[in-house]
Amino acid sequence: MNIAIGMDIRDDTFVKEFPELKKMLSKKLSVDVLFLTADHEVVVTRYSTTRRRHPLQESSNSLLQALAKEREILEPIKKVADGAFDTSYWTPHALARQIEQRYEKVMAGRSLLVSFTSFGFKNGPFRSADCLFDVRFLKNPYFNKELKEKTGVSKDVRDYVFSDSRAEAFGEHVLNYLKFSIPEYYSEGKHYLRVGIGCTGGKHRSVALSEYLSQSLTDLNLPHVDVVVTHRDL
Repeated sequence: MNIAIGMDIRDDTFVKEFPELKKMLSKKLSVDVLFLTADHEVVVTRYSTTRRRHPLQESSNSLLQALAKEREILEPIKKVADGAFDTSYWTPHALARQIEQRYEKVMAGRSLLVSFTSFGFKNGPFRSADCLFDVRFLKNPYFNKELKEKTGVSKDVRDYVFSDSRAEAFGEHVLNYLKFSIPEYYSEGKHYLRVGIGCTGGKHRSVALSEYLSQSLTDLNLPHVDVVVTHRDL
């Protein structure tokens, strides 16, 4: 069960009752209060960036005065907090990583979904790809009358494509790139990595390579990685 509690800083009832409320909840639940803070100057910059008015800021006081009042109001919560993060010099990604580390034993782990999508350039580019590879240099089954009407999911077509020694060499280069980059993308907080594999029509070479790469990456069993494959133009 996940519960989120919202409060309005202009109503100090919740803050005054919070220490006792935490004690009561802790008797029945595992409670961990994490207090986030930042330097005055940093918070001022953040408010300037978002162009939002502080809820305690009135026409008669400045933003710095409103922030000082907020800190005073929240002091009872800060005192009973189980931990505090000073986010002054953290990016949102850095904050997310720290929270993940703090609660990794009780939270479901984040995974990175790697999707391979085959497509044909003649049908338009695959615009949502994070990285894109062009395999039009490989032998084309389209010009083989026995394979023309088949697709890259067929073993006959895959065998034909990989009879070109460059296909496996290309696949190995892409896999080496992914083995290096996927852990880096994961540590950065990425949730999706979309890999586009393109050929002319999107039915033979790109399909065969997408099938090969998705299976090969799955076989590597990299931690926190899920793999899917789709064929846009089949």
